[in-house]
Amino acid sequence: MESIRYKDLLINFTSDFAYYGNNSTGESGHFGDAAFTLYRPRVTPSLAEYSILGDVLEPNFIDIHGL
Repeated sequence: MESIRYKDLLINFTSDFAYYGNNSTGESGHFGDAAFTLYRPRVTPSLAEYSILGDVLEPNFIDIHGL
């Protein structure tokens, strides 16, 4: 997907995510009882000065890369 520019804001897209964690430790009450896995976008060196806008939550410990 191509980048989007809106005034001074440049938005880039990625399909490259790093595993960041999940709530499978059995700690209830922290994030609720629903199972999830958290992924964070990987930033390429050419975009290192930019900020990540958000993370991705996948339900039921599903691998975001389809493995």
